[in-house]
Amino acid sequence: MPEIEEKAELKSLVAGVVLVMISNLIYIGNNYAVKWAGLLASELAMVRGLTQVIVFSLLILNDKRRKGGGPVMETKPKLMSKAIIVCLALYGFFMASMSFACLAAIPLMPIGDLIVISFTSPAFSVFIARVMLKTPLTILGVFFSIFIVVGDVLVVQPPFLFGDDSTVEVHGNYTELELRPGEEGVEGAKNSGYYIGVAICVYAALAGAITNVLSTKLSSVGTSTNVLMLIAGGFSLVLSLASLTFMENRIVNGQGLNMNAALLLPAAATITMSAFWLITLALDFTRNPTLVAMLRCTEILFSLVTESLYYQEPPKLLSLLGSIIVLVCVASMTVQHQMERGVDKIKQKIVNKTKRRDSEAFVVTRF
Repeated sequence: MPEIEEKAELKSLVAGVVLVMISNLIYIGNNYAVKWAGLLASELAMVRGLTQVIVFSLLILNDKRRKGGGPVMETKPKLMSKAIIVCLALYGFFMASMSFACLAAIPLMPIGDLIVISFTSPAFSVFIARVMLKTPLTILGVFFSIFIVVGDVLVVQPPFLFGDDSTVEVHGNYTELELRPGEEGVEGAKNSGYYIGVAICVYAALAGAITNVLSTKLSSVGTSTNVLMLIAGGFSLVLSLASLTFMENRIVNGQGLNMNAALLLPAAATITMSAFWLITLALDFTRNPTLVAMLRCTEILFSLVTESLYYQEPPKLLSLLGSIIVLVCVASMTVQHQMERGVDKIKQKIVNKTKRRDSEAFVVTRF
């Protein structure tokens, strides 16, 4: 029996690892598809938000049906407090704006740079958790946060630190900004659109850190993942509809969607939802969120390899070094967080045993 259980656990672990890797490839492939097809952020966010609302509404209704018509969330007095309602609204807004920001940055910068900067949210989480959850700062947390910023600087290579020797190359309605020796392009400084994209990605990382902290708080009062994703989808839909009035799109300001866009938009939204679903399955298989979070970081390496294959040239040394620094720091922070949780659980067990022993001693003394 123990051997059978070990084999089953090994199969579940392997299945979880494979699912995360597939999810990483889907996310990267979807980003390149969005860039190649020239899909606009306002259009894609609207379709994705609508898809998310429909899918997670159905999942919640299915959960409710399986529970025999019970409540969607556990009914706790503090769940309906004003503070929790504000947290839900903030979670929906920052989750939706983070997704929108990532989509808006795709046409402005290389996918590899976008992914590296977007993965730096743990650097912000350290300080936001200190403010919102009163989590104490640690020397290692601050150390890793600083080096994540260093890694980002090496990837972006701002001209005021590294000089300006880049090539700007224009493709259709977006600009790719990479050093490409031997290719025709517009010589000069990096297009300002690149740094706008960097600023947008930094906001996405900050918003991601805020949603991580809010998710921790909301999960502690019984809010399910399905409910959080439904709220995020609703906010995404509202933000995208608002953006149609002032951002470039083919729905309000254009001549309508062509057949390719009409097919690609729901396909891209569905693919993204599938990648999220695979991550959820991986968590179910492995029962190890630390492992899944670390494997998600390999998306940085996948993006570097994809960039090299796509442009048929190796990544720049400083960019590669910066990406590796970010990857190592994010993975290390994940392990550190899990170790701290483990230590806290051990301390709590010791406290509980001490209380129980003291209580038993009191009873014996009394009688």
